[in-house]
Amino acid sequence: MATICPRCGKLDDRPQDQNDGQCPHCGVLYEKARHAAAESRKVPEAKPVAPRVIRGFVYGASLLAIGFFLVQHFDDQDAETGDRPQTHQVTTACADSIRSAADRPDTVSVSYLTAESTQVPDGTIAVRLHFSAENEQGIEIDYIARCNVTAEGEVQSFNTQHR
Repeated sequence: MATICPRCGKLDDRPQDQNDGQCPHCGVLYEKARHAAAESRKVPEAKPVAPRVIRGFVYGASLLAIGFFLVQHFDDQDAETGDRPQTHQVTTACADSIRSAADRPDTVSVSYLTAESTQVPDGTIAVRLHFSAENEQGIEIDYIARCNVTAEGEVQSFNTQHR
């Protein structure tokens, strides 16, 4: 019976009694070549999700939940004591003052994510806001505004400088 070599693909048509299990053309052992071909066709097993990845996800989600709780807790405390207005009110009051003083108020873009507020000993709140606005020539310029806001949420004073 003729055999086709699994490596070179040539036909070995030698009689069965002369066939020594080796290809006369390339010299490979048929059994070894068939075994290697079968191994290469095997689909690797899917690896399970590493426990380290799962632990990392659980750890991150826990930290996020704790952080959310702390922010809510301290934000509620400030609102209950009435020591200072909500951060949103203070930054909005400062942003409104910036817009009212701008030459082109429609071009003012305030970055609320970088807003900072600090309680000052005299009872006011110092607010620092980053914003950009266009000048008369239409060129956008970055600024930093510093506002002093009263406990009632009214802006006492503010100044701006280029960033």
